[in-house]
Amino acid sequence: MRSRITVEAVLEAAFQVLTAEGFDGLTTTAVAERAGVSVGTLYQYVPDKAALVGAVVEAYLAREEDALRAALAEGEHLPLGDLLDRLVDAFFGIHAEATDRSAAILTGAERVGWTAGIDALTDRVVALLAPAFEARAAEIARPDPARAAFVTVHAVDGFIRRAVVERADDVASGVAAEEAKALVRGYLLG
Repeated sequence: MRSRITVEAVLEAAFQVLTAEGFDGLTTTAVAERAGVSVGTLYQYVPDKAALVGAVVEAYLAREEDALRAALAEGEHLPLGDLLDRLVDAFFGIHAEATDRSAAILTGAERVGWTAGIDALTDRVVALLAPAFEARAAEIARPDPARAAFVTVHAVDGFIRRAVVERADDVASGVAAEEAKALVRGYLLG
């Protein structure tokens, strides 16, 4: 129990330091100080800065994946257009809560070469959506529902990654999500 609390404190501290100080200001000393643990304790959980960023990214992606799974489950019996809206809202919702945090995390992931974790999430989301799209093949204006799931997820994912860094105000205000909805509805519904 205590180790889980410590890990949560370290991750939250890392989120805070990364957001406030950026990648260059993220040090194990700063994170340990903010978490209220010794640097030695921190090193029990993460061996270096790259691993710390990786842990932060993993925690962030887990929240995003949970939100997408919930949206998919809640929208299971909805028409495709409504399901798409829920999924886009879920995809953007995590980022819209704190665009500065999202931008810092994405930048940190790129700086330590940890984008494979983001790519793995994207692959899992494609795998989640493909059956839902196949079940709604009659509603989709594309010949291959599995390919349509791939294109949709990668289009939205790429848009989010750039928008969070370059157009944070659009993400925070919901404008980016509305644009993404128009994009996927146009592609999938014709």
